[in-house]
Amino acid sequence: MKILLTLFLVLLFTGCATTNNLYYWGDYSSTLYSHKKDMTEASSEKHFSELNEIIEKSAKYNKKVPPGIYTELALLLSKKGSTGQSLTYLEKEKELYPESSTLINRMIKSLKEKE
Repeated sequence: MKILLTLFLVLLFTGCATTNNLYYWGDYSSTLYSHKKDMTEASSEKHFSELNEIIEKSAKYNKKVPPGIYTELALLLSKKGSTGQSLTYLEKEKELYPESSTLINRMIKSLKEKE
């Protein structure tokens, strides 16, 4: 009886230990925190690089790009003056997450008015 109980507990805890994340987040939390805390060009560039890396590694690991990553990258690019690239990333966000269409359409409209 003890063997059965032990085996059951081992299987139960083993089953709970496995996780299969839908998204690849990389070091997003850390670079975002540094970017918001310091607001320096270096922290901004590091976060920008991390966003690009998340997109690349998501494809590599066959995971979805997390919600908001394309939008955040588009905003950073628009601050740098890359409106065309910003619009591309906003369209990707809308395609991947159609529930964000209302917000993304407003952002696209705003970017186009600034041109």
